[in-house]
Amino acid sequence: MSRTAMCFAPLLFSGAMYADVIITTDPNVAAQFQQGLTVVDFENLSGITPQTIASYTSGAPVSSSALLFTLPPNSQQPDVEMTAGGMVGVNGAVVYKLSGGIAGDAHSATNVLGAEVSSVDDPSQLVTGFDSGAQIEMFFPKDVSKVGFWLNPSLGNVEVLAETTNFAFSHDPNEVILDSQNPLNPGEFIGISDATADIGVLKSSASATRVSPSTISAMVEPAPAPLPLPSRLFSSWPEAEYSG
Repeated sequence: MSRTAMCFAPLLFSGAMYADVIITTDPNVAAQFQQGLTVVDFENLSGITPQTIASYTSGAPVSSSALLFTLPPNSQQPDVEMTAGGMVGVNGAVVYKLSGGIAGDAHSATNVLGAEVSSVDDPSQLVTGFDSGAQIEMFFPKDVSKVGFWLNPSLGNVEVLAETTNFAFSHDPNEVILDSQNPLNPGEFIGISDATADIGVLKSSASATRVSPSTISAMVEPAPAPLPLPSRLFSSWPEAEYSG
């Protein structure tokens, strides 16, 4: 299973890199990064019924009640919008509840954020995605200065991109890559911060070195940009966490 992404404009690399990027497996270092931020663990999300899985098997039908498109859920003015690399508002990220032998893979309680893909046999059917075509994209309507998350210790390496925007969400073709980390290893925490609040998008996908992507667990709520906000035009993974 795979999904073809349509690109409307070339991605440009910014000359400036982040002031601070941490990659660690030490919970104490991650906790220090998260100080003063709100950690989202994907537990008790209003209107969301997590999909319980006991293995990382691709191709199982995904329940629409497990799809997460915004944080807070179903918000008209969300802090975060997300997709699993498909159509905004159609291909949401999935809240998975890890059970059995994989329950310990979550850095949160048991819920993690993961990907879905369209079924090859029936493109209208969304199915679990733990193969190389899986990805998660997060869009911050108000640019943030700090974001991070944990990667699943039992899945593959991932590539993470921090960008200024994403056309699918903002209709702004000027997508600039601010930072790229590839590969990140299973079980690592990545935290990206900058003195200037210019992070508009975070993408996580399977690294070219591995066929199995990761999931996001225990994310930290992103730190919003200081006012006044820049003028911008807006429109409406297996396990990981985000920090912001």
